[in-house]
Amino acid sequence: MRVSLSTMRNKTERNDARGVMRLGWYRAVHVKNIEMQKMRSLLANRKLLKRKLIDLENHIRGTLRAYGLLVGAVGRGGTKRGFASSSSTAIRYFP
Repeated sequence: MRVSLSTMRNKTERNDARGVMRLGWYRAVHVKNIEMQKMRSLLANRKLLKRKLIDLENHIRGTLRAYGLLVGAVGRGGTKRGFASSSSTAIRYFP
């Protein structure tokens, strides 16, 4: 490859790319469209935020456990009782 491209008169990146394409030394790749890239980005960010929320809840749960306060299972989604309402009674113990 280097020998055939080095015989070119003006060696630039653009001419190298054209030479590689002309000689067939490339492989076609699939490029996702912009909408799919946006969707994947949103899903990745959502996954990250969910993981951070769980980590934060577990950290608070561990801190409260050190003081003898246990927070039971918390509901998600359809239930109205979440972690904040479950831990609101424990917050009253700390001024």
